[in-house]
Amino acid sequence: MNIVIVEDEVAAARRLHKLISDIVPHANLLAHFESVEETVNWCLQNPHPDLFFMDIQLADGLSFEIFEHVTIHAPVIFTTAFDEYAIKAFTVNSIDYLLKPIERNLLERALNKFNAAAKNENEKLKTIVAEILSSRKNFRDRFLVRKGDAYYPLMLNEIAYFYAEEKVVFAKTKQNQRALIDFTMDSLEKSLNPALFFRANRSFLVSIDSISKVTPSFNGKLNASVQPGQEHEIVISRERAADFKNWLGK
Repeated sequence: MNIVIVEDEVAAARRLHKLISDIVPHANLLAHFESVEETVNWCLQNPHPDLFFMDIQLADGLSFEIFEHVTIHAPVIFTTAFDEYAIKAFTVNSIDYLLKPIERNLLERALNKFNAAAKNENEKLKTIVAEILSSRKNFRDRFLVRKGDAYYPLMLNEIAYFYAEEKVVFAKTKQNQRALIDFTMDSLEKSLNPALFFRANRSFLVSIDSISKVTPSFNGKLNASVQPGQEHEIVISRERAADFKNWLGK
């Protein structure tokens, strides 16, 4: 069985390859790529493998973008840390996904699934990718903010978290600056990719990049520390604690 691994974390790719080799000793790794661009270029010039393993979030975008540039002639098993859209999609389709850190028994299950029904998955994959890409296009990636008498674009990847003070919403940047955002917290939550931002409580929407530490609190609650730091830790309720840990990749 020939395989290709698309994963931008070298250590994760090595671990996945070792697990596959343990389960399927005759598996042959044709190539390992870390980006959408590398994968597309290779697929346009080479015969496709029997099976792809693709991390959803790569250094230069989502692996779903590969399918916008090239037709993949092989089944795909996706890996993901927290992408809830992929998870929801694959629960009703026979192409599998694996949550990181990947467990051997779940990988073995996915490979058995591939062996049983790999031939019929390509059309289903196209539908899944189209649905996810369609949803993704609605997410905001920038805001227009005012500084003095001028307006400036503030890119989403510059923002550590959003918070509300007396019904006014601010964005805190990774450079520890704040900007007034003309949104309510509820409407802001709907406009952001839930794979990247989590509604911790009524007052905070935090990015995955901002979390520095999470500690248990009383009554099943969690306390999250963020960077740049807040005067007080952000409290996640007992009802939201499990979702928060899943989002973080547990």
